[in-house]
Amino acid sequence: MKRIVVVVLFVASVRLLTAQIVGINTDNPDKSSALDINTTNKGFLPPRVNLTSITDVTTIEDPATGLMIYEPDGFTETVNGQSVVRPQGVYTYDGT
Repeated sequence: MKRIVVVVLFVASVRLLTAQIVGINTDNPDKSSALDINTTNKGFLPPRVNLTSITDVTTIEDPATGLMIYEPDGFTETVNGQSVVRPQGVYTYDGT
């Protein structure tokens, strides 16, 4: 019986932990990020996200200011009636 209780508690704990946002060196990771890292001497490999425009706030709902992604393919959007090609690369949300 004791073994069953331990297994059930372990499975429940794993389930709760996998549903959380991960924060490294921070107590309050932002809800719009999958990983919130606070460091002064390391780099990171950002997630790859295909955007639909430079102002896309639909693909990532309610993005935090400073949220960074890597756009792997680049995209074309229409701005003031003109086609604008956006290259692949790192994009940072500036809050607007």
